[in-house]
Amino acid sequence: MGLSWGRTVAAFQQTAKDAARDNGRETEKIVDDVGRLALRDARSGTPVKSGRLRAGWELKQRKSGENRVDEIENNVSYGAAVEYGTSKTKPRRMLAKAMRRARARLMKRLKRNLNRISNGFNR
Repeated sequence: MGLSWGRTVAAFQQTAKDAARDNGRETEKIVDDVGRLALRDARSGTPVKSGRLRAGWELKQRKSGENRVDEIENNVSYGAAVEYGTSKTKPRRMLAKAMRRARARLMKRLKRNLNRISNGFNR
């Protein structure tokens, strides 16, 4: 039994095309999941007096060229004072903490996805 180079290259090319398509879909799903979890973390880490600041968190998605950008915003006027603190209050860092956790989740999930894809090439 001989090695058919043409068939091997064609199989590799098809696997690469499938992996790229699947990776794009999976990456979108990962980014969606991590964005929702970051929003949840920001909300749950927000101190509550009236509930207005906690309720003010939003996840916004927009396009920037070919890329999608997810932004977590809070437009409540005193949000920055709670996040960064003032001369009389300590910083709560609810968004900073949520983003740190989101980055760690994102890297872990993307690495797992890349490992899955690279294992597909080893078949």
